[in-house]
Amino acid sequence: MKKIENGPHDCELRDGMPLGMMLTKVAHCNDNVIKEELDAIGAQKAFGGVLMHIAHHDGIMQSDLAKHMNFTAPTISVTVQKLEENGYIVREADVSDQRKFRIRLTEKGIEMTEKIRRTFAKCENVLAKGFSDEELRTIRALLIKMYTNISEDKTKE
Repeated sequence: MKKIENGPHDCELRDGMPLGMMLTKVAHCNDNVIKEELDAIGAQKAFGGVLMHIAHHDGIMQSDLAKHMNFTAPTISVTVQKLEENGYIVREADVSDQRKFRIRLTEKGIEMTEKIRRTFAKCENVLAKGFSDEELRTIRALLIKMYTNISEDKTKE
């Protein structure tokens, strides 16, 4: 069995290791790199994905954000509150239903989102280093197929 070590991130892969475990280890190492990079720009890891999602869906309802991010309502509420306290977002009552809130980035949030976007791109480049475009397309297709397999299997329960 061939052992593959990955420097300071203490991730180890072995030939013959179950696919799920290999995917988890690669994802964990990638998360560690992203966390280090986000820390360097002053962004909390938990905020990165949420801010990026808000940037792509300006005015998203808080409840929809929770669904899309796969967070519970209390978790997204705390996260949104912290983002608001840090000046990255504003919550505005929905015009048609005052009990619901729409979330928008502030100027500070837009600036941080750009930093996060550059950080994610940098990490993506590290992850994809040495792969051809065709190999990357194949990896993406295989991951989608794996995700579909596991999702379909969960619905059969």
